[in-house]
Amino acid sequence: MSQPKRKSVYKVDFAKEFQGIKKGKEDYHAHCIPCKDEINLAAMGKTAIKQHQEKPKHKENAKAVATTRYFTASKGVQVRLLDMESLPGEDSTMVANFIIQVLGKHQLQFENLVSFCADNAPVNFGGPQLAGPNNVFKKLQEKKKNLIPVGCSAHILHNAAQKAADRVPVDIEAIVFKLASYFKGSTRRHEDFKDICNFLEVNYETIPSHGPTRWLTLGKVIDRVLKLWDPLTTLFTSKDKSPRILEEFFSSDESLPVLQFLHSVLAVFEKPLLLLQEFYTTVIEYIDKWFRVEFLPTNISWIMLSKKSVDYYDIVEMAG
Repeated sequence: MSQPKRKSVYKVDFAKEFQGIKKGKEDYHAHCIPCKDEINLAAMGKTAIKQHQEKPKHKENAKAVATTRYFTASKGVQVRLLDMESLPGEDSTMVANFIIQVLGKHQLQFENLVSFCADNAPVNFGGPQLAGPNNVFKKLQEKKKNLIPVGCSAHILHNAAQKAADRVPVDIEAIVFKLASYFKGSTRRHEDFKDICNFLEVNYETIPSHGPTRWLTLGKVIDRVLKLWDPLTTLFTSKDKSPRILEEFFSSDESLPVLQFLHSVLAVFEKPLLLLQEFYTTVIEYIDKWFRVEFLPTNISWIMLSKKSVDYYDIVEMAG
């Protein structure tokens, strides 16, 4: 009797080999970011990714875009779209060749290229350590040794806030997503909540949505939840068959201090993130604004935070 065939699983190198691919929900799934599709690798391994990237849907969704950012004395920083093309395979070699071809097409000298700017995907830079030869930056660097890698600073700052938030006792993103799921598409639930707000004399407002890659939305959602804290607590602690995660969250004495703490700290990140998303800001302006007093928090002792170990509850007390 033959043994069952072993299932192929996702490998970290797939993200370096294929643009827009990350680990899926299961070990034997890959996730296509442009298409928002799960790709089953169990039977064919990475061949399934190649086949997916040949589909018309993926070719329509996955387009390589080349822009140039330059400076002139008369107009300052300028950004121009050079080209946009569908790259079915989207591996690092294809993307690097696309950039080289686009520069040549517009008669832009490669030796004048100062930096390569892209998101922080492994296929672009090979990870935080710029490791390995199979990424776009390394392939471009073969043509110009002093090329400067520029990843997405806003994404890095977002990750810093997110990783720090993961250390608090409550998974706030799970709560936020569950809240959105509870109210989504239910007029009856909105009306019930509106009645509670009216009874408690609190202005009814909807809770904005939050996406894990939308850097400024979590703070806005927390701000709204704090404004509606009493009505939400009444709703989920008095209603039969409330989602357990929400009932436990709004019943806990720890939840409100955690929210207030995160609300205070996330505000520290908001101004730098908005600055990093400005279109025409130069590096010099970034540095100048970054170190201004207006970006430094006034409610946290940085002397204390400089210690190697700071207790969470000490920070809550300072943030309060």
